[in-house]
Order: sequence, then structure tokens, then C-alpha cells
Amino acid sequence: MGTREEAGESGSAAGAMDAVADAARELLAGLATQIDDVAHLFAPGTAAGVVADGLAADLSGELAVLFAEVGELLARLIATFIAILEALVKVLRSDASDSPPAATTGFQQIAVAIGRDEA
Repeated sequence: MGTREEAGESGSAAGAMDAVADAARELLAGLATQIDDVAHLFAPGTAAGVVADGLAADLSGELAVLFAEVGELLARLIATFIAILEALVKVLRSDASDSPPAATTGFQQIAVAIGRDEA
């Protein structure tokens, strides 16, 4: 039985996978550290946190106004859509007698009897 070094290609592939896993761990640890640092900047009680709270209050007020306007626009669109649907239902349910008469063409129909004379 051989050791991992004696296995040749499969041993080096396993070593490469370990190196990739280590690099991924380091990358994720660095990313987590940076996120933690940014979170500390905006933590309540710090100068940046107070600024962030003020910005959040302003932003939430503007977002509330934006959502109210969007809601009003959606309500108008839905009301218009309902009115269109109601008009379509009214047209589809109307009787044929309610519809205007067919256009006349100026031609007159002639009845023609086709048959054999047996005389």
C-alpha cells in the first residue's frame, strides 16, 4: 500500500482541493470581518449610528410617501380596469335587439324557385 504522495495524480488532486477549500474559508472569513466592521460603524450610540438613524428616518418618511403614491396609482389603475371589464360585460350581455340594425346595401333579395317542369 502506498501513501498519498505515492498515489501520484489522485494525491495531488486531493491536495489541490484542500488548497481551494482553505482559500474559500479565508475569503469568507475576510468577508465576514468586513461586514462586521461596517455593522459597527452604524451601530446605535456611535456618531455614525446617529447619522444612520437620521438618514433612516428621512428615508422611511420618503419611502412612506412613495408607497402611498404607488398605492394611489394602483387603485386608479384597478378602478379603470374594472370599469373597462364592466363595459365589456354590458356589451356582451346586451340583446341583439339593442344592437343597431344591419347596414342595408341597396340590393333587393329575389326569391328563385328551381325545379323541373314535367309537362
